[in-house]
Amino acid sequence: GGLQAHAAKKCSIPGNGQQPGGIYFTSLSVKRTSCATGRAVERAFQKCRKGPRGHCSHRVKRFACSEHRAGISVQFDSTVNCKRGAKRVHFTYTQNT
Repeated sequence: GGLQAHAAKKCSIPGNGQQPGGIYFTSLSVKRTSCATGRAVERAFQKCRKGPRGHCSHRVKRFACSEHRAGISVQFDSTVNCKRGAKRVHFTYTQNT
């Protein structure tokens, strides 16, 4: 019981994950917060990035996010970890540049 409640929860991706600007939202998991919050953080993060190669350097929805990218020049895969206290939002996306 007790441990299960704190395990990360997989969330569904809106639509087919395709977003404007060549972004494919590929996975989302949350801990101690809701999937709706997770999706809102992802949306705010993408908005904050301002363009395919942009980075987001300030908090979104009061979550502090760190991003790790890997890939080739025409696209990259990104893993983003956001935290606010004990709350966690973890998502991945692919960006076509």
